[in-house]
Order: sequence, then structure tokens, then C-alpha cells
Amino acid sequence: MIKNQNLLLTVILICSTVFADLSSDNIENVLVSASMIPININQTSKSVDIIDSSELASSIATDITDLLRNIPGLAVSQTGSPGSQTQIRLRGSEANHILVTIDGIEANNAGQNDEFTWGTLSPNDIERIEIIKGPQSTLYGSDAMAGVINIITKLPNKPLELNAYSDIASFQTTNTGVNFGMQRERGSYQVGVSNLSSNGANISRSGKERDGYENTNLNIKSYFILNNQITIHGKAHRTFGFSEYDADFDFDSIIDDADMHARFKTDIAGIEVGYSPIYSKWNHKLFVNDAEHSNQDYADDIIDISTTSKKRQLRFISSFELNNPINRFSVLFEKEDEDYSQKGPVNDFGEFGIFDPNYDSKRDVKSIAAEYRSQIKENLLLALSKRHEKSSAFKNSETYTVEVSYSLNEMNKIRVLYGTSTKNPTFTELFGFYTNFVGNPDLIPEEALGWELSLDTSMLNRSVESSISIFHSDLINEIDGNFIDPVSLRYTAINKFGKSKRQGMEWSTLVKINNDLEMNWSYTYTDSKQPKMLENYERELRRPRNLGSLRVSWKKFNKLDLRAEIQYNGSQLDFAYPDRISMPSFTVANLSTVYFFNDNLDIYFRFDNLLNEKYEEVFSYKAQGMSAKLGVRIRL
Repeated sequence: MIKNQNLLLTVILICSTVFADLSSDNIENVLVSASMIPININQTSKSVDIIDSSELASSIATDITDLLRNIPGLAVSQTGSPGSQTQIRLRGSEANHILVTIDGIEANNAGQNDEFTWGTLSPNDIERIEIIKGPQSTLYGSDAMAGVINIITKLPNKPLELNAYSDIASFQTTNTGVNFGMQRERGSYQVGVSNLSSNGANISRSGKERDGYENTNLNIKSYFILNNQITIHGKAHRTFGFSEYDADFDFDSIIDDADMHARFKTDIAGIEVGYSPIYSKWNHKLFVNDAEHSNQDYADDIIDISTTSKKRQLRFISSFELNNPINRFSVLFEKEDEDYSQKGPVNDFGEFGIFDPNYDSKRDVKSIAAEYRSQIKENLLLALSKRHEKSSAFKNSETYTVEVSYSLNEMNKIRVLYGTSTKNPTFTELFGFYTNFVGNPDLIPEEALGWELSLDTSMLNRSVESSISIFHSDLINEIDGNFIDPVSLRYTAINKFGKSKRQGMEWSTLVKINNDLEMNWSYTYTDSKQPKMLENYERELRRPRNLGSLRVSWKKFNKLDLRAEIQYNGSQLDFAYPDRISMPSFTVANLSTVYFFNDNLDIYFRFDNLLNEKYEEVFSYKAQGMSAKLGVRIRL
């Protein structure tokens, strides 16, 4: 990897010279959540990818993860059909190292090992998605070790809006929704309701039983200006449904066809109050957030394990503008309380022991953080942040981040990020009990130190824009959930000795061929490895070394929007007891078309897995074959 890094540094220096004299328009100022106070995307050194409203509308994807597969650095592992368990890893991290927020409210599910349940959100209610990469613990705490995915829902942009959509698809899938909104001079609100239902496909290698899925979403968002000093944001989101799945009953690592399903419900709500005194450079924001998750697993309609979790969060951010909006000092005070409950039947395994999954736990975290951002020169930005976190369950921790952004000229910018991060053990890792997994209450937090070096370039009057990054992270105390306990002969979680290393390179390029046609491609190389013994290392599971995507978008006559994409997933390792096995690479092609009939009506269709590729992202879980959907959107 050292040779690759040296080569990349050479490329960066060459590109800086080649593009030094090119000129273009100013970079679009898009606000992102890469700081305590939202900042313009060109004011941060962090790598940020945005899936905007145009991309969401034109891709007409049913599953958010279909869009995330195009983002460099993100690896998706799905256990079969849409709606099934899905894990997303960022730059070789573990899936629970990514914090997912919905309108700023933390939405990770403690009952699912602190991972986000990706099948519970409808893309149709989303305005944009921000993917912020690298260590984010100083801003967001332990759950943001590898990055943050911030999902921002819609608000109306007209005095009165009524939108509806309905589509039908393969596997007896229906997707219907409606949202209504009003915008006034001193505020606005929007309400959206949607339902997705599918009979699904058989995800196991044997049998014919389909694994279906249903999900209902309710989303409410509001914004009010009380006076010249006080603003109030209100957000609430509810999702509930069920997902059918299969399991490995005989512990041979091959998934068996089974009549099993999980029911889920998630409620998140929050209030954000902003206070900006007149004639003052101080700004204050108070956030009160609440998230509740409920999950029940059933086998042959008999309830097995169930979990409930609650997270209550109180955040106060005070920011002082030093001499202009770019130069500011901010301080954060945060308190977070978590409750966790797990229920289920007691299991007597004879000589291997009696396992009681029933457990209740509480923990809280108090944090204080500070951030300083400054434009030292016209072309040089600096940001420093530090966080102290006091936990009732684990040792106190401190994290910090250093950002430097230097513009070589109008067309080239170098970004540097260096920082530390932590991840506390999850309730599942500590106390979980699922089929053949038993928790370990003696786990300690994971800690990481990482850096990245990036170059953003533009040429030909911004008709070509490219970004290339190299990244590296050292992780200690990595939690490995695939350890076989020698007493119970069941899986458990342990802290590994030594350093785990995640390093690699991302490259993305956008080419605007003309006003109607553009191409976007990305490539990611990731080398993620964990200590095996002494100085030896082994590749980590479900982290493909090579990922790539190519997207082509063609628009014509302001009526037709045609998009084709090819997604490549390189070979990766998975676990089939007692061996680590190599999973073959695969390539998936998708096609979508939207015809804008008039100002009030769109007609669209989409083909997923157009060439009907046969593959598995997780060992022995079959991915869904080719599917097609046809639908309409109405705007009034």
C-alpha cells in the first residue's frame, strides 16, 4: 500500500501543475452538517458526497441503498431481497461505525447492534442525503467513528403543495405515497405518508418460500419563525412493518428455507430552537431529540427474541462569529440517556449451559466539545475541534480533529483531515443472545486514529470535476463478533489485540459532455485487515478491495430523463464455519427513465439488475434477480 500512496501523491502534484491555469465559475455553496453549525461545502476539508433532490427524483430508486452503492468508499452487504438486513461499511469500517441521522436526530437502532435499519425509510420523502466521511466523534460522539450519513427530509417550496405517487413492480411489489405541505411567510410544514409492500423472492439456496416485506412511513416536518430572534424546527418520523427472513438452523453456514419474520417499529422526534440576539454575534441552538426502536423476531408465528431501546438526547450549541461567518468559535454541551431491554425464552442447552436472554440496561453519556474554524488567508482554512466524553458504563474518552483546506488556485484544492474517534460496545455485543450468538459483558471501547489527503480539481470551465483521496486509519481494541467461545461453542464478541488497519484510495469524476449528457464514475480501493497473531494480518470480512460505478444521464427536450448505471463489486471474504471463503465479484446494471408529461404528471420506469446477474453479497443469501417497476407521480 505504501507504493500506492507514493504513486498517488505524485499524481496529486502533477494534477496541481496541469490544472493550475484553468479558470471556472465559483463552487456552488451548499450547506452541509460537517461542523457544529452547518457550513458551505467548500469550507470543510472533510470528504462529503451529496445525493440531491434531482438525483433522488431521477433515479426513482425504491431502496436508498441502491443510491449509496454509487458513493465511493461505501460497501453494501444485503441478505437477499430489498427490505432484508443490510449493512453499509465506510472505508473498511464496521457497519455500526457509521452514524445515521434523520433531520439531525440519531436513528441507529440499539436493538440491531447500533446499525441503521435501512429498509425503514422511503426515498420519496427525502430532500437530500449527505455522506460525511472520516472520524466524526468530536462532533457526534462514539457512534460516528467512521462517518455520518445525514438524511434530510423535505419541506415545501411553494405556498401549497400536494404530491402523490404510485408504482407497481416485480415480485408483486407496490409502492404508494402522498405528501402535503404549506409554505407561509413565517413558516412551513409538510406531512408525508407512504407504504411499500412486496412478496419478495426466495433468499435461500434451497426451497421456494418467498421472503416478503412491508413498510409504512409517516413523516412530519415544520419550521416556524416566532420573531426576529427565535426559530423553531419540529421533526417527527414513524415507520413500522415486517420483514421475512431465513436462518441457519443446523449451523452449517448454509441458510435454510424457513418461515421466520421480524416486526419493527421506529419513532423519532425532535425540536430544534434557534436563538440569535439582535445586534449580537452569538447564535444558540437547543436540540431535544428522542428515538425509540422496537423489534420482535418470530418463528412459525411464535415470538422469540424481542428488543426495545430508547435514546433521549439534549444538545446545546453556542457559536460566536469572530469577524465574519467563516471565522467562528463554537461550544457543545450534550447529554444522552439510553435504555435497552431484551426479552425471550430461556434456553437450556444441557452441558453447554442455560442461556437467559432477558436483560435490562441503562447508560448515559455527558459530553462537552469545542470547535474553532478560521479562514487564515483567502485560500487557507483551518478547523480544530476537541471533545471530552464521560460515560456511566465505560472509561472517559477524548477525541480531536484537525482540518486544513488550501486552494492552490480557483481550480485546485488540497484538503487534509487528521483525527481520533471512539466506538463504545453495543448492547448487542455486550448482552445479546440470538440463535448461536452470546454477548460478552467484558468488552471495552474501540479507538481509532485516522487521516486523509484529498485533491479536488476542475478543468474546461468545470465541465470536468474530479476528486481523489487517500485515507488511513489504525483501530485498536477492534470488536470481533465472529469468535467461537470454546465453552458454549457459540459465537461471541471479543476485543482483538493489536492494530487493525484500514487504508485505501477513492476517486470520482463528473464529466458534463453537453447540456443534455453527463457521465459520473467512481472507484474505491480498500485494504482492510485485522491482526491474526503476532505481526500477521488477515483481510477483514465483507470488505471488497475494489468497488466501482459508472453512471450516464441523458436529458432531452426538458421532457425525458434517461439514466443508466453499472455497479461493480469486487471479490470479498466471508465466513462459513470453520473457514473463511472468497466470494466472487459481480456487476449489476440498472436503467431508469422519467418522462415529464407536463408540470403536473411524470411517468417513470426502472429496471434493476437488468442482466439478471446471479450473485450473493452475503454467503448463501441469494440476491434478488432482475426486477422492473412502472409508476406515476402527480403534483398539484
